[in-house]
Amino acid sequence: MNVDKSRMTEHIMVNLPLTEQDYLAGNGEGVWVLVDPETKKAHDTDVTGKGYIGILDNDSFYYPGLNHGELLPFEMRGECRPVADFHSFLSELTKLTPEGKELLMRRIAEHQARMWEPPICCGCQFCGDKHSFPEPNDLIESDPENPLLKHYYCCCGDCDLYEKDITGLGIQECEHFKEL
Repeated sequence: MNVDKSRMTEHIMVNLPLTEQDYLAGNGEGVWVLVDPETKKAHDTDVTGKGYIGILDNDSFYYPGLNHGELLPFEMRGECRPVADFHSFLSELTKLTPEGKELLMRRIAEHQARMWEPPICCGCQFCGDKHSFPEPNDLIESDPENPLLKHYYCCCGDCDLYEKDITGLGIQECEHFKEL
């Protein structure tokens, strides 16, 4: 395949499906792919169709040996993320085993958990999750885009932040706390 790599200057995300079912559903490992400006425009305008090609811009976890710089055929799926063409080449590559995928997902979750610590008000410990308030309520338990990220809320009735999401605010003290 003859591709002018010098025109591949735009980034898009493409899913690498691990199985036929993943391909049909559009699921898979998200990877960065360099594409030409016309392909980027097709992506941004939610075009559908096959026959697109890009350059993989990172190494794959799902397919050991599928590395940065390799040509990647994919199809556009409208509003959904593009998906690599499973039948043309992915099905022939060495894949991560189901056990390997489970281990990889567990390691990612553990790494993310170590990187982020919940906000703890050291003075009063007045923070909690959605279940700290009368239910049913409209508070969310975890981030919709990252279910591993739990949300915390202020439980100090004297504070202006009461019942507000304090996740990521880095609260370290409560000016309303009075020691006994």
